[in-house]
Amino acid sequence: MGDQQGAAARRPGTAPGATGGGSGPAATADLFTRCAHGYAADRPGEPLAVLYAGAATARDIGLTALAAGGTDVRVRLIDEDHPAARAVTGDAGLGDLVDGPATWGDLRTIPLAPRSFGIVLCSGLLERVHHAELVLDRLVAALKPGGLLLLGTSGRAARFPGARPGAARGPRWPRRRVGTGAPPAFRRVSGPLVSPAGLRGYLSQRGLVIVASDERNGPGTDRIQLVARKAEDPFARVIGGGTGRRQPPTA
Repeated sequence: MGDQQGAAARRPGTAPGATGGGSGPAATADLFTRCAHGYAADRPGEPLAVLYAGAATARDIGLTALAAGGTDVRVRLIDEDHPAARAVTGDAGLGDLVDGPATWGDLRTIPLAPRSFGIVLCSGLLERVHHAELVLDRLVAALKPGGLLLLGTSGRAARFPGARPGAARGPRWPRRRVGTGAPPAFRRVSGPLVSPAGLRGYLSQRGLVIVASDERNGPGTDRIQLVARKAEDPFARVIGGGTGRRQPPTA
């Protein structure tokens, strides 16, 4: 399976169960939504717990549509305790799907129950936090076996790798109006993880399988979207006493 990246754009992959068909900008922008819907479609009747890591940059990934269709969706929002993050109000249009207000704090220590979320969305977060690898480890641990990790970043931090040893921060984010869903006045944090190679290497080391991707690099465009599946627990069926959902064999 080759991971070579096109010069301008890569056609997004399709997650198991995601609605197929479609290409171009519309399908690309909807990658996370299609994968979230595919995950829910493979588990009819099951409640869907979703963790939004990065409340300041949260957006609806089709969860309101799933809820309208009868899926029991519950969302938790977390983010680093940063004035710019707190300044961005709202719930990404998720309304009653959100379980209480966002939790703010050090993302390395915020309490997260292990194996408790079917989907973890981490978009627009890694390029603005220190210790990104440790934060990702926490998110992966909170993901259920077979769950989906949705990773999104502008990727621009990869262009500012910190030329001086120990350089911790890059240029400021452009300032935007509060309420637009984009964090104002964040500083970008340099690091090798926030790049296509860095993210793919991390996922491979942690045993997650990339099932869909969209990487765009070119003039005015620099975005990374990866959807990775956590391995199924090999003992889940035994412990569950046959009451768990039957899983299709993985390739």
